[in-house]
Amino acid sequence: MSPFGDKKKYSFLSGRTVPAAALCVLFCAFFIYLCLTDSFSFPSPGEAPQPDAAVSDAPEIEAPEAEELPSPRPELLRTVLSPGPNDRFSKFPRLDSLDSDAVFFSDNLKYVFSDGHGDPLYRYEFGADIPESDAVDDGYFSDSAFIGNSIMEGFMLYGGIKTADYYAKKSINVVNISTNKVIPSPDGDITIMEALASKDHAKIFILLGINEISFTAEHFCECYSSLISDIRALQPDADIYILSLTPVTRSKSEDGSKFNKDNILAYNESLRRLAAKDKVHYVDIYGSMADEEGFLPEDGSFDGIHPYSQYYRQWADCLRTHTVVTADRRQKE
Repeated sequence: MSPFGDKKKYSFLSGRTVPAAALCVLFCAFFIYLCLTDSFSFPSPGEAPQPDAAVSDAPEIEAPEAEELPSPRPELLRTVLSPGPNDRFSKFPRLDSLDSDAVFFSDNLKYVFSDGHGDPLYRYEFGADIPESDAVDDGYFSDSAFIGNSIMEGFMLYGGIKTADYYAKKSINVVNISTNKVIPSPDGDITIMEALASKDHAKIFILLGINEISFTAEHFCECYSSLISDIRALQPDADIYILSLTPVTRSKSEDGSKFNKDNILAYNESLRRLAAKDKVHYVDIYGSMADEEGFLPEDGSFDGIHPYSQYYRQWADCLRTHTVVTADRRQKE
């Protein structure tokens, strides 16, 4: 007998010792596998275990509502752009210049013009239709001058805008406006251009063309462009507005005279192109007075050309709801 007793009884490989060792090896292998695959980890020292998000009793934190940005207004500070030839903004003039093309910025959007309430008109440009906006009160026209012919005289009498200055007379056209002395003054009659020079105005509205209907469109626009240059020399800081010719009745259009719808529409299109070229505003008052077929209603005029009072009021409403001013001029006010 062995001094250690029965060898068979105490052998490492005998009895239930082998299954226990096998289980120990398998457990160690499984533990090593878990560690190597990051499927199991112990918290770092001092780190509290994180509760399961699904059963957490912590209250849910709501994200704050986004702050609503204020509407862009022209009183925001101007941004001066570098005029350097290699600068990406070099196609825009500097904002500290007196150029009417100065570009203003609001909420990172550039604009040159605003409406009568000061709201930016981002996509408007010279010669385009003026966007409709809320009506202004007649104080808006207190710094305005309206010049023109007998139809402008009718507007002065019946349009209802009493805050503006009017320099208008029968038979005035783009040629004789500088020579015919038709405006009374303390020193005797003076021309419309002389009257215009006697006082500063921020807005100048021009209605001419019906007396020039026998001109060629090219000659008419040449004379009109020269008139615009003369007005700018007298009123360099003013916004200038070309008003479209007004419609005539169907009977007048078809009586064989040159006062017909086709000629008037052609003149208006020429005026729109002139406005784009000379950088003035084009105001379409034709549409505010014409019917669905483009004529002044037959009962709307005594001679087929000069409207009755209600159509002058429609014209005035059109001006109140289609306003545009150059932003740099408004900033100075």
